[in-house]
Amino acid sequence: KRAVEWLHSGLLWSRRASRAARCQSGAANGKRVTRIAPASAGLRDDPGGGSGVVSKTSTQSHKIIFDIETRNIFQEVGSNDPVDLDISVVGIYDYSTDTYSSYVQEELKNLRPILEKADMLIGFNSDHFDLPLLNKYYTGDLSKIKSLDILKEVKDSLGRRIKLDTLAEATLGKKKICNGLE
Repeated sequence: KRAVEWLHSGLLWSRRASRAARCQSGAANGKRVTRIAPASAGLRDDPGGGSGVVSKTSTQSHKIIFDIETRNIFQEVGSNDPVDLDISVVGIYDYSTDTYSSYVQEELKNLRPILEKADMLIGFNSDHFDLPLLNKYYTGDLSKIKSLDILKEVKDSLGRRIKLDTLAEATLGKKKICNGLE
């Protein structure tokens, strides 16, 4: 499983910026989930892809970084199709508000308006896993929102897939400290 903080850090690394976040485990509906707390440093972004760093207030887009943890695993459902799994929690980072929030399956209706305002959804393996699973619960069509799958970008660049933990250690010098199955 992936954590939103690593996606956030990985995205900022890819734009030559950095941000720290910490992960705390919590429980929701009897399942272990990942809780995210923002770092004290302000968000920096470089939407133009150049070497300069600009503050988030100068960006016009509304980006959401997200990650899903599930209530079950592929072995339990007897399938490798993400749509056969059930969402436990969706964690997001919203660039427009510089906040982290999480939504258990029963609260996904509260996530819908946030997603509908987004012009980009960012995740790790999100095109293959997270978006198809989230679409199962969403009444609209998430494929109409532009997506950035960090794993796809890494694969296109390196020619192979790598684990998020490996990417985090290589780029941030830190390994993941928790996962959704703990």
